[in-house]
Amino acid sequence: MMTKMGARMKINLQTGKLYTDAGKLLKKMVCPLDESWQGMPQEGPDDVRRCAQCHRTVTDISYKTEEEVSKILFEDPGACLHFDIEESNIKVISHEL
Repeated sequence: MMTKMGARMKINLQTGKLYTDAGKLLKKMVCPLDESWQGMPQEGPDDVRRCAQCHRTVTDISYKTEEEVSKILFEDPGACLHFDIEESNIKVISHEL
């Protein structure tokens, strides 16, 4: 599946910080539970699963645009997110913005 063309979010894997293409911090991706995406039961749409440990919903942002992710976080700043670093909508960086 291809993501919509446009801005690419950036993730620093060392700090877990997810940024917009322009460098605005979207979220610090922190989860101490180490739950596998594949092990989570699907809940609703294909991109939403439920964490068996904390019982929160987790949204896969691998195919979402920066605008879609911003909307998710505006509606729920504590939203749990999952992503695949191989997808074209997220660029891995090694420095802080």
